[in-house]
Amino acid sequence: MLSQLKKLILISFFFSHPVAAIQLPEEQMEEWNRLIYFYDEGFKIDNDQFLLSRPKASPLKELEATINLFLEAKEICRFPARYEFLLRTGLIEEISKTCPELDEYRKKAPAFNFAYVLADESLNSITGMMGHGFLVSAGQTSQGLLTKHSYTFFTEIDDRNPISLIRNAFLTGMVGHFALRPYDQHFQEYNAIERRNIWEADLDLSRNAITRLHDVLWELRDVHPDYLFQDFNCATLTLYSLATIEPDLLKKEPSFVTPVDVYRALQREQLIVKSTLFPPPNSSPRSLPT
Repeated sequence: MLSQLKKLILISFFFSHPVAAIQLPEEQMEEWNRLIYFYDEGFKIDNDQFLLSRPKASPLKELEATINLFLEAKEICRFPARYEFLLRTGLIEEISKTCPELDEYRKKAPAFNFAYVLADESLNSITGMMGHGFLVSAGQTSQGLLTKHSYTFFTEIDDRNPISLIRNAFLTGMVGHFALRPYDQHFQEYNAIERRNIWEADLDLSRNAITRLHDVLWELRDVHPDYLFQDFNCATLTLYSLATIEPDLLKKEPSFVTPVDVYRALQREQLIVKSTLFPPPNSSPRSLPT
């Protein structure tokens, strides 16, 4: 009864007070901004699938909209990383809610650790010219099966007109896709079929950081951010996702982020436990990027 009363008081507060009434310390507000991909006074992911406060979104309005979503609908399944943040900062109380899809994700794609994977450049497409970088989770299912899954951001190129292709890739943007797949599929595609070198960098992350990153990636599952070659590519999204748990990775963020830049940032912050190179079959190994 007391808990229900507290919830009613919280709901009443957030409906009767303007958004400016919600205040967080600067450090926590910066963490919130990273969680909603808000950088340089703009949202890197600006669509209705990710932002609740559009069309006039702001970090504070998004904070209020997220709190209202949780309090009204007890809907924590869509945004478990946001839920954990709000719970930790005391802006909401614990909500009892079953999430079958989220539970299935955590069971079938468990994350006991993460690696950053860098696939060599490919001259076969404009989006592969700088290589491809993505995260890979590794874990053990309840049946004892060891499994690895990759989290990749990419765009599909079906435009044969080089002028419009360049315009879309660099100016107007293309539809981006965020996909979860068994890692061995990506490994075979890049290494054996496309004959690209692959570097696997095992990351040194705490148990809490792994759990939070796992949830952060879940929140991107139905999101289709605009893919821009120079502004928001596979490396950019990967770097910003990692920054939700390791903000120092953005200390020296270049204006144009490449997959190698993400690797260098991980090296700089001493987050790489070990790196392993997998050259294509019957090829000579290459040096790791420096």
